[in-house]
Amino acid sequence: MPKAITGSTYRSLLQEKIQKKEKEQQQKSERKRIREENKKRKEEEKKNEKMLNRKKRGRQERLKNNADLP
Repeated sequence: MPKAITGSTYRSLLQEKIQKKEKEQQQKSERKRIREENKKRKEEEKKNEKMLNRKKRGRQERLKNNADLP
């Protein structure tokens, strides 16, 4: 026959459950923060790459135009 859960046992089990939930929530928020940082970093890299490509394309156009001149 199982023992009855006393008040102190119930409180300790409840406290463990609460701590577990808090830990899971912290892990979830940490993963979310990392995801957002990675997303932001990728957007910055993409933006920088676009700017470099524009500069490169502009430089190539100028060289081409200068080569076309007599």
